[in-house]
Amino acid sequence: HYPEERPLFVVVADHQDFGDLGSADAHRHLWMQRSSQWLSLSQNSELTIAEGSGHMVHHDRTQLVVDVIARLIDRVR
Repeated sequence: HYPEERPLFVVVADHQDFGDLGSADAHRHLWMQRSSQWLSLSQNSELTIAEGSGHMVHHDRTQLVVDVIARLIDRVR
């Protein structure tokens, strides 16, 4: 596979705690915008938003991460 064809799966936390750094909505928008930029690295990319999770997505939404990895493996085969 060429790099732009390789599967790329991005899992993003639903919310981040930025403390008192300003508007939570502005930070969330920037977080989602920056996370979505990863998708441009491959034409075979997928974004998953881990609803109800914080920074530790693999702890907060373990089954979701397992499911995303399984989809990635299926796509590679």
